[in-house]
Amino acid sequence: MIRVTLNNIMKPVWLFAIWFALTTNAHGVTCGPNEAPDQGTGICKPATAVPNPGTYLPTCTEGYRLTQGSNICSPGTEVGAPGIWLPGCPTGFRLIQGTEQCTDMPNISPVANAGSDKTVIEGNTVTLDGSKSTDPDGTIIAYEWKEGSSVLSRAVKFNKSNFSVGTHTITLTVTDNDDATDTDNVIVTVTVTDAPNTPPVANAGPNQTVLPQETVTLDGSKSSDADDDMLSYQWNFVSKPAGSNASLSSETDMRPTFVADIVGSYQLRLIVNDGSVSSAADWVVVTAVNHGTLDPTFGEDGIVVHNSAAGGDGDDEGNDIAVDSSGNTYVTGSSVNAAGTTNMVIWKYKSDGTLDTTFGGDGIVVHLYTDFGSSGNAIALDSAGNIYVTGSFVRPEGDTTNTDMMIWKYKSNGILDTSFSGNGIVIDNGAAGGDGTDVGKDIAVDSTGNVYVTGYSHNADSATEMIIWKYKSDGTLNASFGNNGIVAYYNPDAETDYPFPFYYGDAIALDDAGNIYVTGDGTASEVSAVWAMMIWKYKNDGTPDTTFSDDGIAEFIGVPGMGNFYSGNDIALDSTGNIYIAGWQRPYFSTYMALWKCKSDGVLDSTFGDDGVVLSSMYSLYPGLEPEYYSVGNDIALDSAGNVYVTGDGYAGLEGQGHPMLIWKYRRSNGTLVDTFDIDGIAVSDGALACEYLNGETGRAIVLDNTGNIYVSGSAYCYNPWDSSSSDKDMVIWKYK
Repeated sequence: MIRVTLNNIMKPVWLFAIWFALTTNAHGVTCGPNEAPDQGTGICKPATAVPNPGTYLPTCTEGYRLTQGSNICSPGTEVGAPGIWLPGCPTGFRLIQGTEQCTDMPNISPVANAGSDKTVIEGNTVTLDGSKSTDPDGTIIAYEWKEGSSVLSRAVKFNKSNFSVGTHTITLTVTDNDDATDTDNVIVTVTVTDAPNTPPVANAGPNQTVLPQETVTLDGSKSSDADDDMLSYQWNFVSKPAGSNASLSSETDMRPTFVADIVGSYQLRLIVNDGSVSSAADWVVVTAVNHGTLDPTFGEDGIVVHNSAAGGDGDDEGNDIAVDSSGNTYVTGSSVNAAGTTNMVIWKYKSDGTLDTTFGGDGIVVHLYTDFGSSGNAIALDSAGNIYVTGSFVRPEGDTTNTDMMIWKYKSNGILDTSFSGNGIVIDNGAAGGDGTDVGKDIAVDSTGNVYVTGYSHNADSATEMIIWKYKSDGTLNASFGNNGIVAYYNPDAETDYPFPFYYGDAIALDDAGNIYVTGDGTASEVSAVWAMMIWKYKNDGTPDTTFSDDGIAEFIGVPGMGNFYSGNDIALDSTGNIYIAGWQRPYFSTYMALWKCKSDGVLDSTFGDDGVVLSSMYSLYPGLEPEYYSVGNDIALDSAGNVYVTGDGYAGLEGQGHPMLIWKYRRSNGTLVDTFDIDGIAVSDGALACEYLNGETGRAIVLDNTGNIYVSGSAYCYNPWDSSSSDKDMVIWKYK
C-alpha cells in the first residue's frame, strides 16, 4: 500500500519517486537556484525544497494542489473552510474518508441489516429498522426499502400499519460513500386475527394383532392440530398381560416400539400437546396371539367355502393351491355338474377371499373335456401370471379305468392359451407303453417356460410305472429329456406278493441347477409286501443322478413285516439342498403323519426328529384313542425362517373332534414342533361347516405368501357317525396368520 499526506501549508512529504529540479519550462524560461516555474504561467517563483538536495517542487496557485506522485498542479477540491483544498489522487488511488490521504486499498462494501422477521396481526404497526447496517471503511449515505418494485421508504427506520394479510418480503438496499451497495430481506407475516387456540386431536393408530416376541411399532403420525402447531407426544401403557415386561422404546416419539413378549392384550394411550393445550386421550390395543390362528380379514373368519362350481349339487374339492405376489389365491380341483359328471375347476380369489370376477367372468373356470369327466390335481403359476393345471380325464369309451394325463394352460384372465399346443391343452396316454391309465399328479414350471409333470402310467402288463413328462413352452414334448420327453421308472425285479411291482409319482420339485426330484411310493426293492416311500433324482436331461443314494433312487421303509406301508405325498427343497417329504407311515395297525428330512446325497438327516423322521398321530391331540385312528400328511411348505409346515387330516371319532383338517409346524433344524403355533405346534380346524353332528375336513395342499400367511385348500363335509351318512363335499380355503 502507498499512502501520501499533503495539506495547504505545503509541509514536507516523502515521495516514492525522485523529483528533479526543473530548470527549463514549456515557455522556455530557465529558473535559477531555489526556484521553479509557476503552474500555467512559466514565471519563476521561489520553490519548496524536498529531501533530495537541489530538488524543488512548484508552488501551486489558489485552487490547485499537487497531484500525488508528480510535479504537476491540478485543480483541488475545496472542503471545510474556504481556501482549504484536498489533493487530487492518481489513477488507482482514492482519498481516505475524513483525511487528506490517498490510498490504493479497494473500497469495502457496506453490510445491510434489515432486522429480524416480524409476525403481526392485521392492522398492527410494523417497525422496520436498518440502523444496524454498517460500512467498515466509510459511511452509509442512502437507505431504500422496497417490496417488489414498490419503494416503501428511504429512511433508516420507518413504521407501516397497512400490510395486507399474508407474507411480505421487504428488501433493504444501503449505499456507501463510494457508491457500493448491499441488500438484506426481512419477512413480515400478517395474520387475520388472534384466534383462540384449537386443541389438537390424538390418533394412536389402528389396533394390531401380532405374534409373541414380535416388535410392535406404534404410530401417532395421524394426530392433528387445526392451527398447524407442532405437536409433542406422550405414550403410556394402560394395561398389559400379567407377567409381561414390555416397555416402550420412548414415551415421547411419534412412532415408539415395544416387544409383545407374551400372549395377551396390550392397551396403550396417546396424548398430544400443541405447546399450549393437550388433546383428549386416544387408545390402541395390540393383541399378541400364537401363530396359526385364522385370519378374520379373509372370507368369513378366515375360511372360504364354495360348492356347485360346475352347476350341480355333488362334491367340490380343492386339490391344490397357489398364491401370486399380489395375494390372489388360485385353487384347482373338481366339481360335479348336474349330470353327475366331474369337471376340472380353477377358482381365483382376491386377497380378501372374494371371487375375482376378472377371471373367467365370475372368478371360476370350469372345463369338461369329455362327457365322462376330468379333474385338476395340481396347479402352478409362471412369472407372467399364466396358470398351469395337470390332472386327467376319462376317455370317451366311458371305462373309468382308462384315463389320459392332461395339462391345461390358461392366461391370467382365465382364457385358454392357444399358443400352448394349439388349443391350450396337452393330452398324453401310453407313457409306460400300455393303453390303460395315465394320470398327472403334480406340476412345476421352470424359469424358461419348460413344464414338468409327474404321475403314473400303466405299462403293457397293466403294472404301474412312475412317470415324468417334460414339455417345452409351446406344449410339445422336449425330445432332449429322457425318451423323447418322458422318463419312466419300473423295477421288474422287486420282490412283491402282488401280481406286479408298482411305482407312483405323487409330487415334483426342481432345484436351481435344473435337477428334478420326485417323491411317491412303490414296491420295496428287497422286502416283500412293503410299500416304500421313494425319492427319485434326475438330471436335467432325464438321466438318474448317481450321486444321490448311489443310483438316483432312495427308498425308505420301517421295520420289515406285515402291514408296513410308507408313502411320500409331497416334496420340498431348502436352499442348502436338503429334501423334506410329507406323507404317511403305517407300521402295523396305526397310521401316522410322517415327515422325512434327507440330506442332498439322499441319506436321512439323523439330527432331525428320530434319525431323520418325525411321526405324529391323533394321540398327541386326543389321548386315549383307539389304535385305528389315524393322521396323514398330504402337502408341505417351507418358510424363510427355518420352519416346515405340513397339512393333512386325521380321524378321531367321537372321542375326539371327528375328522379335522390339520397343520403341523416344525423347526427344520431338529424336527421339533413350534409350540407358539396354535396348540403346541398343531392347528386344528373342524368348523368350516355348521354340521349337526361331526365335521369331516381335509387339507389337500398348503402354500405360504411372501409375508408368511398360510393358505390351505381342501374340502369339508358333514357326517353322522351313527348311520354313516354324509353330505356332499364343499371346496374350502383356510387362511392362517
